[in-house]
Amino acid sequence: MPNELGLLLSVWVLMRFQVWTIAAILLLVITQVGGAQKPKGENYDLTQEMRFQDNQERQEALLHQLRSSNLDDRMAALHILVGNDRSLSLLKDEKIRAAVIDLLQRETRNARDYDTRERTDFQYYQSFLLDVVRKIATDYDSPNAWKILVDSNYGTGSPFGQWLAKQPAAYAHLMDRIDDKDDTRRSQTLIMLGKICASRPSTCSKILPALRERTTSADSWTRQGAIAALGACGTFEDIAFLRALPACSSDLSTRPLCRLMEDKITKRLTEHKDR
Repeated sequence: MPNELGLLLSVWVLMRFQVWTIAAILLLVITQVGGAQKPKGENYDLTQEMRFQDNQERQEALLHQLRSSNLDDRMAALHILVGNDRSLSLLKDEKIRAAVIDLLQRETRNARDYDTRERTDFQYYQSFLLDVVRKIATDYDSPNAWKILVDSNYGTGSPFGQWLAKQPAAYAHLMDRIDDKDDTRRSQTLIMLGKICASRPSTCSKILPALRERTTSADSWTRQGAIAALGACGTFEDIAFLRALPACSSDLSTRPLCRLMEDKITKRLTEHKDR
């Protein structure tokens, strides 16, 4: 019996030795094959490459989410994508810039929906979106971004509107939409052009004739927008021009605006003369 036990023990030890030998050989082969496929760069990091690939997939998913029909999904995707200083570096990617510009264009249309416009979180979201597109316009000199900024929703007297009126790149886009089909946008454009003329006198040679021409428009939005714009940049000659304007004497809704703009022009030019 002892001899049989010894024989069994010897067989077991031999089998264990063969298993470990085979395992060692397989490990050596795998290591050499892996080494042959590994890039030669000393700083190569497989984990870093996998993380980069994951980020690429995540970015694609977020770009897709920016086109979601659900407002909350779009808001979340934008803040994840470019919601901090570090992620703003992603704007170097032209595809991401184009997606954000396209988002502002779509949200500008969506904001005309009353229910959407009244949402407080939408107002914060749109303000943030404007800031991101403004960065694209200024940092990357994007004509498309400037056009979408001009077409977006803003008050002419808001900080954004005042900033936009001082930007040379916005001037051409505003002139292009001076006869926009939308009443509000047409009036807004005329007032913005008046602000541009006031801040950049070199543009007045084109802007003033365009404003004066539209003060005689049969459309009240165009007419009153042009008169209001003259208040910001008109000359002493425009005071006499407004007093002779038929709408300023016969149209009850326009007459008070004319008197107000006449006083505004007089005050502005008098103060400028006294300096």
